[in-house]
Amino acid sequence: RAMATAQAPAAAPSPALLARRGRVDFHTHILPRSWPDFSRRYGYGGFVHIDHDQDHVQQPGNARLLRDAELVAEVFPNAWDVNARILDMDRAGVDVQVLCTIPGVGE
Repeated sequence: RAMATAQAPAAAPSPALLARRGRVDFHTHILPRSWPDFSRRYGYGGFVHIDHDQDHVQQPGNARLLRDAELVAEVFPNAWDVNARILDMDRAGVDVQVLCTIPGVGE
């Protein structure tokens, strides 16, 4: 088994090199398509859940994030659909994203 050896920190890349590497989106949110009903699991409310009922969204394909029955946000499919996200990244010229979940999911 090889041991890792300490290396000197790399020099900061030049702006020209960064331009060739493409764009990095350092803060974008991702959601699972569904997650457990934590209110039912723990016996009290206040948890965020995702609702894919198409009768209540403003745009077909979207979903609603609800805390109990209160609307927190309406989210686009690119929040959970990899193909939709990649299409959006291509349209925006983004090559890499750093993914974050939303606060309150899984608490």
